[in-house]
Amino acid sequence: MAGATIAGATATLDGGESLLDDLNVPLSYTADSQGQFSVRLPDTSVLASGADSFAMTVSASGYQAQALTLDSTLTEHDVTLTEMANGITLTGAISALGSQDFKAKPPVVTINYADGTSVQLIVSVSTVSQASFSHNVDLNQTALNTMTIEQADSLSISLSLSNVTQDQTFNILLERSVAVVTSSPTNIGNSGGGGGGSLAWWLLVLLPMVMGLRRGCKGQSTRP
Repeated sequence: MAGATIAGATATLDGGESLLDDLNVPLSYTADSQGQFSVRLPDTSVLASGADSFAMTVSASGYQAQALTLDSTLTEHDVTLTEMANGITLTGAISALGSQDFKAKPPVVTINYADGTSVQLIVSVSTVSQASFSHNVDLNQTALNTMTIEQADSLSISLSLSNVTQDQTFNILLERSVAVVTSSPTNIGNSGGGGGGSLAWWLLVLLPMVMGLRRGCKGQSTRP
């Protein structure tokens, strides 16, 4: 059943995609009063192997988040957000205590539920040493167990969530797993030269989010 739109819903692209950072593509979007927003992304059909899609999470306070996989084969999306009966939001800030590079190797955050299932969260990487996440959970639908935070060059962390019953914010500090020793200064700069040519772009438009018995959002775009 359709109802009013969900203004202010947010959508977040995977900050670990280095191409988005190189092209200065914004990672976070907010729906307007009609529940609409558009995202301009490179055409995945012309990208190198391994960069053929982009991950996005659409969320709103009080609703279960919806994960999307975006590519050039479909530029129009209808997204339904289901209202949570007993929802809480888990948010976190992740910081590197050493020389880890989150943009090259993003942290991986996984929530493990009491029934044995798990979900990997989308982590937004803002700098080489800073990242964050936000995730809504309906405690009437599932019981929390643990949350693990992993990064290729860091010691892994496991946190118990079994007693969490309300919104929770985590400040996570990752220590480097192996000490790095250098005998001379290392110059940090851009690797490789500027390439010629251009990338094709495509437009993703998410149309009105609607709510009712099931609340959601629609997305639409026109292929170039």
